[in-house]
Amino acid sequence: MSSKNKLYAILVGINNYQHVGDLRGCVADVGKMKAYLEKPFVQAGFQQAPELHILTDEEQLKPTKKNIYAAFKTISERAKKDDVIFFYFSGHGYREKTSLGSFQEDEFDGNIAALVCMESYPFVGNRPMAPGISDKELRYLVHDLDTQTGGATIITGFDCCHSGENTRSLQANSDLGTNTRRIQRNPLDERPVDTYDFRADTSRIMADVQAGKYLQTILPEGRHIQLAACKEVEEALEEPKAGTVRSGVFTTALLNVLESVNGNISYQNLYTRVLNMMPTLNQSLHAQTPQFYFKMGDPRERYFTFLSHQPTDKALICAVVRGGGEDTSQEWRI
Repeated sequence: MSSKNKLYAILVGINNYQHVGDLRGCVADVGKMKAYLEKPFVQAGFQQAPELHILTDEEQLKPTKKNIYAAFKTISERAKKDDVIFFYFSGHGYREKTSLGSFQEDEFDGNIAALVCMESYPFVGNRPMAPGISDKELRYLVHDLDTQTGGATIITGFDCCHSGENTRSLQANSDLGTNTRRIQRNPLDERPVDTYDFRADTSRIMADVQAGKYLQTILPEGRHIQLAACKEVEEALEEPKAGTVRSGVFTTALLNVLESVNGNISYQNLYTRVLNMMPTLNQSLHAQTPQFYFKMGDPRERYFTFLSHQPTDKALICAVVRGGGEDTSQEWRI
């Protein structure tokens, strides 16, 4: 039995948006992910039954920004160091402009990414803006989970456009077809600074941002593993199936691999197999390259088992990399 005590999960899926174009496969994605987390071989890795927070437009608890934040807060108050926390989002994503130097750090194009909540209206116009959850706000939420729980294992999963930077797109583009998950090609206008939400720390953080302090000083990065459907400049697609029920190509590939091995696979091998499966499911000329990101204390943790976060049953050998070069005289056996 795993030493991990309990699995907490926040599963968000949005098909029907209030102010942007609808999607088809996001609620189905959440249903499939929920079914996977409830499988006996997954639950056998924990000492307690999982606590699942399901937020979709078909559930009583809607996937609004307020409700998503509330789910994070609830778990941060309940989870402990030996627990596993999984945040999964299936819906629209977008990129938006920012003139804030601190927020432009480490961004591929100087723009930031955001997840679109059900009620989000992320446009500048003749009505109040209701922006989505920016990647900087997600960074804060993950760090808060890491701090409040004393170091729980945190995994995030995003099946949305531009998700290499933590974000799915808003409206279908004519040259991409109706199975893409993106609002528009160009980044949206900058949000007002008073619309950022870092809970009780908002005033302090935004003052530091406007003072030009470094991002890592303002918003330290929490330990976590991120699974993303594509690069920050790519679209995430839905399976090109006839009818109204679809599923994200990335989510389908991810679950196909996990179920084929009963969940007993390392993050590194999971990435390789998902990457190899994508072209068959995609059936599109548009590139979609999954991205896995590791912010962990030990680089060997990428060879730990998905969710249970323990060494896999099979021994794996990999060379130690030091100072940009490969030292083949050193090996890790996990």
